[in-house]
Amino acid sequence: MWPVYQHALNLGEEAKYIDLTSRSDLMNWESARQFIEKISPRLLFSGCSIRAIGGGIDPSMSPPNGEWPLVRACKFHEIPSIAVVDFTAKGKLDGMSVTDFPDSFLTTNLSCTVQLHELGANPEAVILTGSTHLEHYMRSEPAYCASEVKTLYGLDRSRVIVPFFCGPDTTAAVEAVASIIGNREIAGLIDTTLVIRAHPRAPNQYRFHQISRCFSDLIFDEGATVDNLSLLKSSPLSFSMGSAVSLESLVVGTPSAFYQIDWSYAALDELYQNLETIPRIRNTKELSLFVSSVLKDELTAANMDAQQHAGAITRSWEVLSELL
Repeated sequence: MWPVYQHALNLGEEAKYIDLTSRSDLMNWESARQFIEKISPRLLFSGCSIRAIGGGIDPSMSPPNGEWPLVRACKFHEIPSIAVVDFTAKGKLDGMSVTDFPDSFLTTNLSCTVQLHELGANPEAVILTGSTHLEHYMRSEPAYCASEVKTLYGLDRSRVIVPFFCGPDTTAAVEAVASIIGNREIAGLIDTTLVIRAHPRAPNQYRFHQISRCFSDLIFDEGATVDNLSLLKSSPLSFSMGSAVSLESLVVGTPSAFYQIDWSYAALDELYQNLETIPRIRNTKELSLFVSSVLKDELTAANMDAQQHAGAITRSWEVLSELL
C-alpha cells in the first residue's frame, strides 16, 4: 500500500493513508460507513487480510473484518474499490459473496490470480501486477554496510552472519532455533553467527533471550540493533520458518529457504504455498546441500522474483487511474 500512496503524492494527487492497526474502529461496519460518508473518497485502495481468528489485523476480533467494512461502504456509495491480494487468496475471502468483492483485485503472483478465479472473481477484474512492496524494497539502500553490521553485533569482520526469521508461534520458533543450532555442523555453518529475529506478534519473546544466552554464536536481535535490509544484505543466505522476509531476501540478492525441520510447519507452509521459488528444507541432507550450494556460489537468489516485481508500482497505478 505504502509505495502506491507515495507514488500518488509524488504525482500531486490528494491521498490519505489509513493504518488499520491504529484505526481498528474502521473494521466495524457502521464506523466504516460513517467514515466513508464523511471523507467521500474518489477511490479505495486496500489490502486483503486473512479472515480468521488471530490472522487478521486485530487478532482480538472474532472474526476480524479487516478491510471489508470499508469496501462494502464504498460499494454502497458507488465509490470504486481495489484490493491487493498478497501471496495467497486462501483464508482472505472466507464467507464473502462475489457481490461483496471490490471492483478490481491486484495480485502479486500468478497462483493468487488463479485462486481468485476459482473463488468466482471476474477474470477481467483480476490483474497480476507484482508486489509494490518488493519493488520498493529492492530499490532501497541499507542503513548499514556489512562491516558496520558486524561491528554493531560485536563480531569480527571475518565472521559470517546468517539471519533466522521466526514465525508467530514462539514455542514452534524456539523448537526451530534449537534445531538449526543442533544441525549447524552437519550443514557446514561453521564460524557463523545466527541472528534470530522474532515475529512482531510473537508472545513471550523473553524465551529467545533465554536460548541466546546458552550459545555464544547466537544473537537475538529484537530489531533495534540492525534493520532487516541491512541484515539481509550483509549475509550470504537467510532462513525463515515461512515468511515474506524470504521473498525480501531473494529480491535483494540473498538466497533464502524455509527451515522446516523439527517443528510443525504445515500451517505456515500452506499459507505461503504460492511462494514456489523458496526452497523448503525438511531434513539435514537438504539443509547441507542448500548451505554448501550457496557458499560455493553454485546457488544464487532467483532473479525471476526481482523481474516479476519490477514495475509493480507503475502497473498498479495504471489500474487505479482507470477507475479514478
